[in-house]
Amino acid sequence: MMKKNNYEMTTVYNYVRLLDNGLSEKEEKLRSSVERYLYDLNRARENALLLEQLLA
Repeated sequence: MMKKNNYEMTTVYNYVRLLDNGLSEKEEKLRSSVERYLYDLNRARENALLLEQLLA
C-alpha cells in the first residue's frame, strides 16, 4: 500500500511568486540564503569550467 502524502506539486516560478506575496523576517533570511547559495554554486561551476580550460 502506498503512503499518501499531502504534498502539492508546483513550479519554481509559482513557488517564488508565492513567497514574494509576503515574507516574515525569518522567511526573508531563508530566501536570501538560498539565493546566495545558488549564486555561489553557479560561480563555482563557472570557475571549474575555466580551470578545466586553462589546464587542458
